[in-house]
Amino acid sequence: SIWAILQRFGYQELPEELNGSNIHCLENVITMELNVHEYFDNLDIWLTSTDKSNKYKLESKDPIYISPYHQYVTFTMPDEKNLPVPRRAYLELHATCAKVAHLSGAADYID
Repeated sequence: SIWAILQRFGYQELPEELNGSNIHCLENVITMELNVHEYFDNLDIWLTSTDKSNKYKLESKDPIYISPYHQYVTFTMPDEKNLPVPRRAYLELHATCAKVAHLSGAADYID
């Protein structure tokens, strides 16, 4: 299963963390403009972590997807303990999936 593959790549905690309704936890939620959401969902864009806490670089295989947007995104909340920002591990996993999909050519078949 996908969970078994992810566990083999070091994501041991994901099946429990994102099981059932936990998939909608705040650490796994981002609000985006409609086009950005579609690009993100289709693995056309991704966020790469930087050396600064909660700051990410917007990246894509094709610059046309990201040219109208800011190059960097910083997630902030007034109370990160009770209202957490997106979890770095989840964003890194999304970025890895997007890069692998493009390197393998699989992204051409993702709908």
